[in-house]
Amino acid sequence: MYSTGTLIGGADGGAGTNQLNLAGGGGVGTITGVITDFQIIKVGAGVSWAVGGVGTATVTDNGMLKLTGTTQISSAVAGTGRLVLAGAATIVDGANLTVGTLAISGGATVKMTGTIDYAGTLVQAGGTQITIASGKTLTLHKGAQLNGAVVGAGKLVLAAARRRSPERTPRSSSPT
Repeated sequence: MYSTGTLIGGADGGAGTNQLNLAGGGGVGTITGVITDFQIIKVGAGVSWAVGGVGTATVTDNGMLKLTGTTQISSAVAGTGRLVLAGAATIVDGANLTVGTLAISGGATVKMTGTIDYAGTLVQAGGTQITIASGKTLTLHKGAQLNGAVVGAGKLVLAAARRRSPERTPRSSSPT
């Protein structure tokens, strides 16, 4: 599919091993539907695609959606799979990420211009950068492997449950 097009309503790869190619074409393509039963989704380098609109892009069956071009995410990307950002990505207000794993790799630069509350696992490779805009918050609930830079005037909140030590009762001192 060329980036001058729009995928609305979704695509189902059916049985077997299936691949969806999101190619360039001089414009910005938009995905606003459910993508299911594709084991491979390729987005070409330097290609612009937006995941947005009123729909949800769903990555199921532990699949992977790898975005290597210029991408803007403005609605939901959901499912048990893995979203890999390996290009210049912007995640804006209204985006709702509920994929199992969000991976940032390949020298990616990710700008968070929306407040994100993420319950999956974030894996950030070295040589990448997450920029959190002023007044915005990136909250990570499950856990994170942050190996690149996290910059900006916004807040990063690591809310993953931590194992607590049992409370200790202070010893009382006895008068002598």
